[in-house]
Amino acid sequence: MELSLEDTTFISCSEYGAICIWDVTNAEDKTIVLDKNFTYFNEILITKTDLEEKLSSIRDLTQRTYELEMEHAYQLRHTETVYNEKESLEILETNHTTELYNISSDVNIIKEKHEAEMLELEAKYNEYMKKDFKKARLGDQECIFELQRQKNYLQDIVTSLEKELKVSKYVNYGEGMNYMEMNWSLMDEIYKIRKKLKFVQTRVQDMETLIFVKLNKTYSPRQVQKIIKSALEPPEDVQEKCHINMENALKKAILVKEKVDLLTKKVKNIQKAMISEAAPLKKRKMRFEI
Repeated sequence: MELSLEDTTFISCSEYGAICIWDVTNAEDKTIVLDKNFTYFNEILITKTDLEEKLSSIRDLTQRTYELEMEHAYQLRHTETVYNEKESLEILETNHTTELYNISSDVNIIKEKHEAEMLELEAKYNEYMKKDFKKARLGDQECIFELQRQKNYLQDIVTSLEKELKVSKYVNYGEGMNYMEMNWSLMDEIYKIRKKLKFVQTRVQDMETLIFVKLNKTYSPRQVQKIIKSALEPPEDVQEKCHINMENALKKAILVKEKVDLLTKKVKNIQKAMISEAAPLKKRKMRFEI
């Protein structure tokens, strides 16, 4: 048994290891006056098991504290990384939006410029095709006029020849040969006119081929077909008028061909008559020479 230094606590211990701690409540003013510099021990009485449990708990808590600190640091770094990536994404999105807007503006400008160039090219091509069409039409009209003139000229010659054959006979072989030479010259002129018409048609085809090649070098085949279609396909009323004019021109050409064939037959008949009339004169002339 033992009494504490300040006479306030009584401690007893048994043989079998039991400890009893008693608080002294009535010391009858026998307590010791303690020095001012007196201090208590920091140590406490504790069992080995409790101490081991406390130390293990302290180690576990220390390890857990370290893990939490590391986890918190990782989360903090991850949060900073996510925030930085978010800022980078916002900057990239802003730059991408600006770049996309600039590209769209450039595309619109190029598209407008291309449409303006296409319209200008289409207008030039239409004007060029109109001029070529007018030239070809004027050439056809000139050829038709020339054929009509030659037809009238041949008709006048045939009429005059028929009148001369009816009124009088040829007196010598030289006049018949002159008329034959005149007919051959007329046939030669008709051949030249036809050759000129064929040359004009070939020239128009060559110009169309050249225009088609130049367009193919600049535009795609679909755009070229669209341009040619828009240039060559006039409105429906114009198409109908052109169709009617073509039919009328075809009918006139057929009539002119029939008349030319008739005149050719007449010329051949006149030539035969001239030869038959000139043969006796030639025999008579040869007889006189003998």
